Amino acid sequence: MELETLGPFRAPEYQGALFRGGFGKHFRDLTCVTRAPDCRGCSRSRGCPYSMVFETPVDPARFQVLRKYPHAPHPFVLAPDMSGARELRPGASLSLHVTLIGPGAGYLPHFLVVFDAMGREGRFGGRFRIRRVVAATGGGIVYDGASRQFIGEPPDWTWPAESTSEVRRLSL
Repeated sequence: MELETLGPFRAPEYQGALFRGGFGKHFRDLTCVTRAPDCRGCSRSRGCPYSMVFETPVDPARFQVLRKYPHAPHPFVLAPDMSGARELRPGASLSLHVTLIGPGAGYLPHFLVVFDAMGREGRFGGRFRIRRVVAATGGGIVYDGASRQFIGEPPDWTWPAESTSEVRRLSL
């Protein structure tokens, strides 16, 4: 995801805290229909975007390895550009790498709405806008921020068919 600053922008030493900190709050504020103080016992949790992304339920019959945990790992990874620039001028570029995993890919529109709201609010370092979303595989433009339109589908990454090795560990 390529972002553009709309005014002076101040980033903390670890930019991940900047984006991750506001992301969960904004996601819940924009998607929760009950406005309950927390999600425990919510009758809508199985279809709620916030619950599916941040409090992903575990089906122990399907995923034995997770049976002891109340929630599955988040289906996304946020990795900011760690270029070290802390004071940015208006019009500067910021990169935020967003990896959506499995069913998390279906929540890309929610992620865009949330980052758009964070950028308009400006509470997290300063105001910014989404310039565009570029696919990590293939490099095609998925979303254009100026027109607020999806240009193409983000491609799925799959394990190479020609590989004969068994996957034992995968790092994101």
